[in-house]
Amino acid sequence: MNPLVASFHIDTVMLIAQAINFAVVFAVLYFFVIKPLMRVLDARTASVEKGIKEAEEATKKLHAAEEEYTTQLAKAQSEARKLLERVEEDSEKKRLVALEELTEELVRERAEARKREASERELFRQHMRIEAAGIVTEALERILATREPSVIDNTLIQKALEDTRNSTL
Repeated sequence: MNPLVASFHIDTVMLIAQAINFAVVFAVLYFFVIKPLMRVLDARTASVEKGIKEAEEATKKLHAAEEEYTTQLAKAQSEARKLLERVEEDSEKKRLVALEELTEELVRERAEARKREASERELFRQHMRIEAAGIVTEALERILATREPSVIDNTLIQKALEDTRNSTL
């Protein structure tokens, strides 16, 4: 080995010293730099993995919440439709009841109007009879001017009224 050492100018003592220096530097770097750095990297890797797991769980929860939201929304829309149908049915019933009440009120008013019309007709007929009696009396007084008005017979007036009544009916 000497020829090898001589040809490459290798000093064995120096080689051993450098190996010891390398071992010391490697040990110092390993314990004071590499080990803490590995701990930090492991902690960071663990926290990233934890974050990924939490993100996956949050995604699952989000999907579950979206499904729940969709279900609740569909249920609320269904209930709203049913409520709207009930309100429409109730309003239709109320409209029909109001229409019936209005119809009944119109029938009552029509009956009252007919009664008033009948009573007004009767009143008109009575006035016409009285007026006719006055006209007949005046005509008879003129015809019977030779006699006194007190002499005119009431039966004659009644007969004239009957004749008038029969001719108008």
